[in-house]
Amino acid sequence: MSDPQPFPAPPSSKLRLSIVYSVSLFLIAVIIAFDVHTEAEISLSVFYLLPVMLASWHGNRTAGVLMALVSGISWMLVDVSEREYVHPATPYWEATARLGTYLLVALSISQLRRSVKHEREERVTAGRLNVTLEHKVEERTGELQQHLRELETFTYTMAHDLRAPLRAIHGFSEILEEEYGESLDREAHDYLRRLSSAAIQMDGLIRDLLAYAHLIHQPVQAETVDLEALLSRVLGSLEPELKAHHAVVRVEGPVPRVLGQRILLDEVLKRLLSNAIQYVQPGNEPQIRIRGENQNGWARLWIEDNGIGIPPEYQDRIFGPGEKLDSVGGKSGMGLTIARKAMERMKGRLGVESQPGKGSRFWLELPRAERPK
Repeated sequence: MSDPQPFPAPPSSKLRLSIVYSVSLFLIAVIIAFDVHTEAEISLSVFYLLPVMLASWHGNRTAGVLMALVSGISWMLVDVSEREYVHPATPYWEATARLGTYLLVALSISQLRRSVKHEREERVTAGRLNVTLEHKVEERTGELQQHLRELETFTYTMAHDLRAPLRAIHGFSEILEEEYGESLDREAHDYLRRLSSAAIQMDGLIRDLLAYAHLIHQPVQAETVDLEALLSRVLGSLEPELKAHHAVVRVEGPVPRVLGQRILLDEVLKRLLSNAIQYVQPGNEPQIRIRGENQNGWARLWIEDNGIGIPPEYQDRIFGPGEKLDSVGGKSGMGLTIARKAMERMKGRLGVESQPGKGSRFWLELPRAERPK
């Protein structure tokens, strides 16, 4: 990144004005000589503007005004010496009018010069500020990236260290249950079960927090994803869970192709389908309907269930971190948060339509991909 090139250093103010005055006076002398020797029948007063314009642009306002006075008086003297006027006041009125014009030209050009100079200085200053700002942004970005790498390393290290004692708690509670279960009463068994369940839930929460943190920083590059094939693989991976809950899944119609990322979409589908499988009214078997539709360049996938449903006032809150309703969104309350964040990283959307006791209709939207010809 290179610094802006400075303008050439101008000569000193006094030297520049001296040059301007000298050139302007010489130009006036040339114009007067031309006017006197040609004795043109038309007025040559317009030529007297040349030194005024020169002094106003290359000098300053004062130089322009002085040259306007010199030019006006010079023209009047030459004109009076060559012509006879019927009315003696005529040349003075004409000189006054021309002098006013010269002064107006001098002030206008001086103001224009000042505006151009000011704009040039602002451009140079802005260029230098942009260079400085870019350097600062690069420096701060580098520092931020370094801090993020350090924080991510620290997070994973701490997560690993936290999960180790949780696994130990879960393992020892199982050993205690197996080896000393006969000597424990029902209440002690219940405590052990709760202890093991809490350890598993805490471990799941740590894993979900790690997944969310990784999701925020993971680079996302859009690709064409065959949702139908991906959905088939996800349902295959959930086969044991589907059988355990006697769940029935129906995929209706063609499922659209989308622009997204396979890994993130796999995560979203697993979390939405797992919720649909698990959270149903006691005694009911999960009934899941999956269908796709296209609308205005977007592809929408619906995942409908016969679960417990979600009250309207909670339908936005369940996508927030740690928010859950009767465990909807995963045991940690992060499941739907991770799903929505994944959709946002892919420039997509995720929402829900639901009524308590009548199931939920989760939908996800992504830009539609054209099918290969």
